[in-house]
Amino acid sequence: MTSGSVDLALGVFENLPASLFRRVLYEEDYACLVRRDHPATIQPPTPASFAAMCHITVQISGMGESAVDLALSGAGLCPRIAARMPHFVSAVAIVAESDMVISLPERLARRFAAT
Repeated sequence: MTSGSVDLALGVFENLPASLFRRVLYEEDYACLVRRDHPATIQPPTPASFAAMCHITVQISGMGESAVDLALSGAGLCPRIAARMPHFVSAVAIVAESDMVISLPERLARRFAAT
């Protein structure tokens, strides 16, 4: 982008040079999805028990930590990452058939929750 070969990029970009214009388009909360009869639906998890669950993390760029990973580690907790995947659809399909958990943008979570 600094060379001028790209005019516009949409996404989550950290540590951009100050010379590039950056604007927040919207803010998003995260939600957690589990299968309908997951043990977490019986007794809500504590932060420690949530971190200990088997998490699927979606990393669209293929590297780095998710916002949930960073929040948990900031609270002194180490999330148990069972799988890292590049797509939400496949990750949600795995969560629906397992004891795994996924945290994702709330608007997306609401769309997947019906299934």
